[in-house]
Amino acid sequence: MGKPEIVLAVFSVVLSLVSLDFILRSVLPPVYQQTPYGWSVKENTEEKARIEDSPGHFRNITVKYYRHGFKRWGDVQTEKKKIFIIGDSFTQMNWVSNGEEWYSSLEKEFDDVELFVFGGGGYGSLQEFMILDDYFDVIDPDLILWQFCGNDYWNNLYELDRSMYPFNNHFVRPYLENGGVVYRLPLPLSTLRNYSFTADRVLSLYDRYRSRQIYKDLDNYVRKRKISKQRASNAEKERERRLEREAYSVTHTILGKVKKRVGDVPVYMINASGEWSEQEQKLCDENKLICIKNVVGPIYLKSQQGYEIKVVNNGHWNRLGNELVGQELVNKIKSENQGQTPIY
Repeated sequence: MGKPEIVLAVFSVVLSLVSLDFILRSVLPPVYQQTPYGWSVKENTEEKARIEDSPGHFRNITVKYYRHGFKRWGDVQTEKKKIFIIGDSFTQMNWVSNGEEWYSSLEKEFDDVELFVFGGGGYGSLQEFMILDDYFDVIDPDLILWQFCGNDYWNNLYELDRSMYPFNNHFVRPYLENGGVVYRLPLPLSTLRNYSFTADRVLSLYDRYRSRQIYKDLDNYVRKRKISKQRASNAEKERERRLEREAYSVTHTILGKVKKRVGDVPVYMINASGEWSEQEQKLCDENKLICIKNVVGPIYLKSQQGYEIKVVNNGHWNRLGNELVGQELVNKIKSENQGQTPIY
């Protein structure tokens, strides 16, 4: 076989593979598919799991989701005060059973409240606003309790979200850009994944591998990432600061939409990340939200005293952590030091 024949044979094989890849991509769905909220919990489902609640102590838990994937879906016709709680994984809280989450303390403490609770693991502020927008009129709540988290900033900006790979959500996510909602995949080679069936499948396996590696020792990964940021060049640090400013601006805009959507209904905000920062204070002040400050900070102080407040190798609160956060929230709500009308 001469050189022209070899070239022709190779070209034919490559063309056939490309054609097959194109055909498969046309008839089979991509690994990461676009949905209205990016991803969501199936309604009326139940999940069972065995959780290492503290070192060497395992618990069997049962997590139930009700209408529309809510953790609580109360009676919309009730005469009680209706509280609509919205948040991310700290509100979904699928590391404890129903009735053990931090907001269950509100149910136990106040008889005259009806809870409607939606938590979306990994959700950013835009996704939470979309949930609010869809169910606000149905629930007609008396107040909103907005659970914020420090990672909402990067979840709200594609460039920051993408930079967190593989420690980010491997889904197509909606972002607010130029006043409109766009859906983007915050993973490496996202354009190639969009056009190639083979790349889509192979890279998704790589995504899973990288994610598993992280959760073998999450604390170590977070520590290494902090060191890497400290050692970054001045140009890289300036780019990071620019993106953080953009993320704050987007978050500010989204929370403005929240307040505009609910009108006179009060919106209370807590931060699940720990200490209340000046940024969150500014978000509250400029968007007329009511801050419930430093609900979580005292809980993390207890961890320094030897209390185990988190699930092992996981950043989320275990049963004790949820109980302590719930008690602190109840105390904050009752306290006259808030300078606001109590929500109960």
